[in-house]
Amino acid sequence: MNAGDIVARAAWILNDVDHVRWNEAMLLSFLGEAQDQVVLVRPDATARTRVVGLSAGVSQSVPQDGLRLLDVRRNMGPDGNTPGRVVQRSDREALDACLPDWRSDAQGGGVRLWVHDERHPRDFQVWPGRAADAQWHVEIVFSAVPAPPAAGEEVLDLDACFAGPMLDFVLHRAFAVDGGSAAGRERSMAHLEAFMRGLNAKLSGDMLVSGVATGTSPNAAARSAS
Repeated sequence: MNAGDIVARAAWILNDVDHVRWNEAMLLSFLGEAQDQVVLVRPDATARTRVVGLSAGVSQSVPQDGLRLLDVRRNMGPDGNTPGRVVQRSDREALDACLPDWRSDAQGGGVRLWVHDERHPRDFQVWPGRAADAQWHVEIVFSAVPAPPAAGEEVLDLDACFAGPMLDFVLHRAFAVDGGSAAGRERSMAHLEAFMRGLNAKLSGDMLVSGVATGTSPNAAARSAS
């Protein structure tokens, strides 16, 4: 999905295909904001899978282009190319109760559990931690920072299924520029509401298909490790 496709649709709806009132650079900037807003509501919209090397100890972070950790999937060995044991999610309270010294437990081998605090979305912890003299890799899934579109021919980071909500957000911002008129304010708010409805509808559909109610509880994973 190219940025220009959404910009052209927005210009047509705005009855400004020649970009007299809203130039292309302005609409592209609104589209960049739309991407950011989608990712705030749906971090999985820019989900990336990557093999990363662990830092010494238990404390880790997603890559620099990451916004939020979504999952730690499996061990990938000292070379990063050797698929190994899956890594289960736990929570801090469970690990503190079952393994009081887990933060100081560093080894040269594989990771069994990972911990994530939503208040620190980029950071996570692993058990056992990595020894300072050993290399180890894991495969993670994280939400990436969407690249702002600088030209119409650029391919957007988000999937085409988010095109409708992003178009509504672009129109919301465009009509907000004409906020001096009641009609402009009304259309701006109508498109903002349509943007949120579109994201919520996508979320409901994804939850229905994925069956989010299934899975192993974090506490059960911690108990199994003790």
